[in-house]
This record gives sequence, structure tokens and C-alpha cells, in this order.
Amino acid sequence: MTQAKVAALPQDEDAFRHHSFNARELSDRVVRASAIARKSNQSAGSLAQLRLAHLRLHGREDDMALLRSKLRQLGAKKNTNKEGSGADGEGGGSKGAALPEIIFIKGLSGVGKSALVAAGVKAPAEKMGMVFAGGKFDMNKSSAMPLSAFSEAMTSLANFVAVHENAQAIQEGIREEFGEDDLVLLSQIMPGCGELLGMDRNVISESSSPSSGQTGKEMISRQQYAIVRLLKIICANIKGVVLFIDDLQIASCLGASFPAAIVATVHGSFAATSSYDETDSVSTVSGASKEFEEEGLWEIDEDGTCRFSHDKVQSAAFDLIPSESRDSFRSHVGDVLTKKLDPQTLDGMLFEVVSLRNYSVPTSVEERKALAGLNLKAGLRACSKTSFDAAVVYFRAGRELLGDNAWEEDRDTIVALCSEEANACFVLGDLDQMTSLTDEVLSKDIPIRLKFKAVETKILALWAAGKAIESIDTAFDFRRQLGLKVFKNKPVSTATVLIEYMKTNRALGARTAEDIASLPPIEDERVGMGQRILELLLYPVYQAQQSMYPLISFLLVRTTIKYGLSASDPT
Repeated sequence: MTQAKVAALPQDEDAFRHHSFNARELSDRVVRASAIARKSNQSAGSLAQLRLAHLRLHGREDDMALLRSKLRQLGAKKNTNKEGSGADGEGGGSKGAALPEIIFIKGLSGVGKSALVAAGVKAPAEKMGMVFAGGKFDMNKSSAMPLSAFSEAMTSLANFVAVHENAQAIQEGIREEFGEDDLVLLSQIMPGCGELLGMDRNVISESSSPSSGQTGKEMISRQQYAIVRLLKIICANIKGVVLFIDDLQIASCLGASFPAAIVATVHGSFAATSSYDETDSVSTVSGASKEFEEEGLWEIDEDGTCRFSHDKVQSAAFDLIPSESRDSFRSHVGDVLTKKLDPQTLDGMLFEVVSLRNYSVPTSVEERKALAGLNLKAGLRACSKTSFDAAVVYFRAGRELLGDNAWEEDRDTIVALCSEEANACFVLGDLDQMTSLTDEVLSKDIPIRLKFKAVETKILALWAAGKAIESIDTAFDFRRQLGLKVFKNKPVSTATVLIEYMKTNRALGARTAEDIASLPPIEDERVGMGQRILELLLYPVYQAQQSMYPLISFLLVRTTIKYGLSASDPT
């Protein structure tokens, strides 16, 4: 069916490829090509009749039997674990524990992997009372986050939990297990689980930056630990969970799924004339959407979200755009969305919009600055989701947009782009690029506060590379530039430790832990940076200058009592 649709286009292909391109002409041609394709395939029957979900699979009996046997084994292990465990948690032990199992299914696009899982796992799992939750990842979509498919699957799981008989017990377990910081972190990774986690969407949106005082690797470890704990709570209260992560999908311009309203917005912009009426566009797109749904080209959810029925359909739709015009077409789509969407909707589509706009470089300096700022925002959002490889793409695009005159024309943005990309490169192990970026920032004649992020990354990188002494020197040098107290990088005598201890004990006085925890936050930015540097020093000092460790700890305590809590202090 797809071949027949594509075959209808060659008669107009030369004109399509060689005609001077503009947005309106392209829009008209895509509409005409779609109409021709639909007419040429009417005699072949509707694609809706070929939906895999309604077909019986042939020649896959052994594969389905294997999948179902694995499902039964996991169900039996979970039941054995429950029966063998007493009220005190003894009896079953680790022998009866139902260990999670991962099964990989690979094959070319379109051979029926998703249909095999639906028939071999989804249906029997639901019959056994288990939850089947799936998510799909646009692997070629530049804006897709590495955890987006998992996030989608977890959203599906959260929707099931919301109506489960043990929903209250699960939510109570989550409240008892997690503090607010962990709930915010989980909500950033899985925004669709906000209701399950008891998090307001506004709180999630406002907390889009990584937690202060945590490096990328610390965030990844914390994220993984939080996800494991969350799944344990859920699985302890339901019969079983099957998470299906489907990651083989070809991306088209707006991705595998998109709101119909967004299509109407873009179509309206492309077809705009002096007499253009937006309601006409909405009506036209609405009618076309129904036709496409009837033809089986896509499905429309209750909330108005359109989904391609298969990745081959999505790929064929994208192929309607001539190859030499695709970059400018996608960039124009991104530009339309930037101008037409309300701030909240635009923020929710940040990755998609910025990635589309990055396909071409704006001509004016101000537009390049604005797009560089959006890339910085997208990169920071990606870092908050621990998607550092995607973040590097955005940060690098932002730097390229600002060009050679960046340090003179937009100093603050280029400092942030370089510093944040350096940190992301450190997490990913690209130490050469990290060193190049930190050296560039530290070599510039800029206020010391703007160098903080680069210095923070350099301290951690030196320590991780086994250069603890150099790491300590770098930290002390930065504190010295801040005008704060430093120590000599050498072994410390017992007498010095005792003197510092007495100073700290006197500063503490009769204060309790609760008194310290209730101190106000530090207001002096310089002191806050100094405290963070002391925290980072604890790692290399413990490794290379252990006698200095108490002095760093004492100084942290005294500074806290005098100035207040830093952003990374536990409360």
C-alpha cells in the first residue's frame, strides 16, 4: 500500500524538485500529492483493514510461546516469593524473589516486532492480571530524550495505578519513601506521573534546572536509585508489570505523535494569504484528519493527539518533502510554532521546536541570539533529565549560532553555553572537549562569578583523573580570587586541627541540629560559591591530604553558622 502511494508522485517529481521553493507552494504541493495518493489507493482497499492488531500472526508460534513462558515464569516466581515470605520478611529470602528479566526483540522496521509483543506478551499479561505499559522512542528525532520511551511507558503505568484498587497504598508508600527533591527529580524525568507522585505541574515546570550542588554523575545515580525504589513500591502492590520500550521508529517533522491543533497552526501559516481565516485552516485540517484516520494513516486519541499508524507511513509522509528543501521546511515549522504557540504550550514542546529551528541559521544577529538562548534553555532542560548527550547538541548549536563575536556581543549566554557544555562533556567522558571549553572560559577577562561553573567542573575532572593535588590547588586558587579563607596545600599538624576544632566548637555554642537546619539561606553569592568549593574539596582532600579534612569540615560549619545554609545543604 505504501509503495502504491509513493508511486503516484513521479509525474510531478521533477517540477517538485527544481521549482523555486517557498512555504506556501510546498504546503499546496503536499496537499495535492496526498490527494493523488489517496485516490490511487482507493481500489486497493483501506489501510485500516491491515492494522496488525487485528491480524493473526503466522510463523511466530515459537516466538510467542517463548515470550509467554517467560511471562509465566516471572508470575510464578512472584507468587512463590509472596507465599514464602512471613510477616517479618523472613522465609522466602532471595531464593524466591522474582528477579526482573529483560528480553530484546530485534528486526527490520515493519517486520512485526510490535505485533509480536502485543500477541505474545500484552494479551496474556493482561489476562494474568498484570499491567502492560509501553512507550515508543523516536530514535532519529533530534529532540527525543533518551528516557522519553521509558517516560511514556511509566505514564501508562501511572494511569493504570490511578484506578487500581491499591492506588491509595501505592501513593502512601511513595509519600513515605521520597522527599520533595526526589519527587521533583522523578517528575522531571516522567512528567506524566505527576499526579501519581503528588506533584503539581507548575512545581515541575518551575523546577526545570538540575538540583544545585549536584554534578551530572551524581544526578544519574540518584535518578536510577529513585526509579528503582518507585518501581519496587508499585510492583509490591500489583500482580506484575511488563514495560515495553519500543525504540525503532523513523522521525518525521513533528514526530510520531502530535496535537491536531499544532498541525492546524502550521498549516494556517503556510497557507496564509491576505484573506486567510484561521478557522478555515482548523476546519480543513479537521476534515483531512478524519480522512487520514479512516484510511488508517493515523489514529486520533480522545485528547486530539494524532499518531501515525506505522513508522513506514510516517516515513512516507516525510518523503513528500523534496530533500533539498527539508531543512528550510523544518526550520520554518519551528519558527511558526515559536511565534504562534502560547508560552505554556511552547515550553512543553521546547525540544521539538528548538530542534526544528536549528535546521537553518537565522539571518539577523538578534534572531541568532534569541535562538542561542532557546538552545541554552533546551540544554539545561535536557541536563535536568540527565540526557547529557542531547544537552551537548543544544549547547554546541547555541555556541555556533553566536559565532566568533560571541564574547563581545552576548557574554553571559556564551559563558553559560561553554560552562554547561563542559560539564555535560565531563559526564560523558569527553575530557578533551571539556578541557577546551573550561580553558576558554577561564582565560577570558570576565567577572570571577561567571567562571564558577567552569571551575567546578575542572575541580571534579582533575580529581576524577587522579590529580587530587591539582584539584585542591584549583579550588584554593578560586577561593582566593573570591577573597575567602584558604589553607596551604600540605599536611596539617595535630595542633592546627585542635585550634580549628576549638574555634568551631565555640561558634556552635548550644545550637542543636534543628537550630542549624532552620538557618536562613546564604544571601552573599560569593560566600555561596565558596561553600560549594569547600564541598568539592572534601573528595580530593580525603584522597591526598587527609590531615586537612577536618579543617575543611570545620570551615564549612563555621561559615554556615555565620552566613546561613547553602543551596546544596541538606535540610
